[in-house]
Amino acid sequence: GFGAEISRLYGAEGAKVVIADLRDDEGAALAAQLGSNARYRRCDISQREQFQALVDFAVSEFGGLHALVNNAGLSDNLFGSLMDADFSMFADVMAVNVLGTMQGTQIAARHMAKHGGGSVINISSISGIQPGFGFFTYRASKAAVVNFTKSAAGLTLDVSKQRIDSGALKALSDLAQAMDPTAMKLAVAQAAAKGGKALDERAVAEAADASIRAMMLVR
Repeated sequence: GFGAEISRLYGAEGAKVVIADLRDDEGAALAAQLGSNARYRRCDISQREQFQALVDFAVSEFGGLHALVNNAGLSDNLFGSLMDADFSMFADVMAVNVLGTMQGTQIAARHMAKHGGGSVINISSISGIQPGFGFFTYRASKAAVVNFTKSAAGLTLDVSKQRIDSGALKALSDLAQAMDPTAMKLAVAQAAAKGGKALDERAVAEAADASIRAMMLVR
């Protein structure tokens, strides 16, 4: 999936990577594949204490935290019309997609602001910026991620120390919509090079990598 490809790309670039998931076997196998610069940590991101423990683990293992990608997400899988929706997964989807992203951003930003800055990339979706049929809870959650990320980056944090990149992904053009103009240009260039093909896991990883590179220029 997206998270695995992001981890592989960052590992290939020389980053030290902590993989967080609830799929222990797959997460541990990926960490083993990436080698000594990768670790796996079980984490339910909807639980604040687990997210804090994740950040503490990364700092303990590798001496710091310079980038966080909030990629974990759930979908409601509601293919039908609004009249048929039962919203039975509303609480779970919002807990992971929205609360997890919000508190993870806060926890990471607090550490980064005290240790020279860093990058937070919140993965959204075209569903969060464009209306469509079905998936009402998922769409609402991703719209919330976009608004939260832009609000946090523009109104809350000292951008001289901390930048948050809104990875609102547009499937038709492989465009990563970024808060930072440099990151936007890098993402657009990658999209053009791909000829406008539908977004895949590698494209998401490369867009996130481009954003990280741009954000690292900000002190």
